[in-house]
Amino acid sequence: MWARSSAWLALALVALPPSLAGGGQGGGVKPLARGPITVYEQACARCHGPNGSFYGPDLGKGKTDAQLYKAVQDMADNQGQVELTTVELEAQTAYHRAIIKHEPFVAVTARTKTELRGEATKGATVSVTVAGKPQLVKRTGFTWSSTLEGAGTVLILARLKGAETRLDPQKAAHSHSCNQ
Repeated sequence: MWARSSAWLALALVALPPSLAGGGQGGGVKPLARGPITVYEQACARCHGPNGSFYGPDLGKGKTDAQLYKAVQDMADNQGQVELTTVELEAQTAYHRAIIKHEPFVAVTARTKTELRGEATKGATVSVTVAGKPQLVKRTGFTWSSTLEGAGTVLILARLKGAETRLDPQKAAHSHSCNQ
């Protein structure tokens, strides 16, 4: 029975994409090569302000994720003059969805077995736990890093002005999914 079960599990893991089968160092979803806040600050903030502060209240109003994705793609291709991969475009759209909802955004940009690094909305507090135990988090501007001690489920939490965002880096590289 055990041999059959473990063979089935091995086949199931091989059939999964590397990001879901624990690919990459430290397991979980592959981190983002370029953080969406970094890209935004370099290509978009000059016109739209830090954290989208110049957008105004109608940003994304009534737009589906697919429509917001297209708008972000058009802005990146034209005014922003930045080429984004599909994964980066999804993360950028998710970052804009967080701006629209007035919620903190959080992303993972690097991961090893002992460290996580990422980005979060400037001003948000970021906490990381491993198996429910708080980990040390260092913040500089919109970037953060955490040394991971122990084993178990990792959870990232970002808080800003009463709003809270949770991210399980085993399931996603960024908060605010983009279902387009």
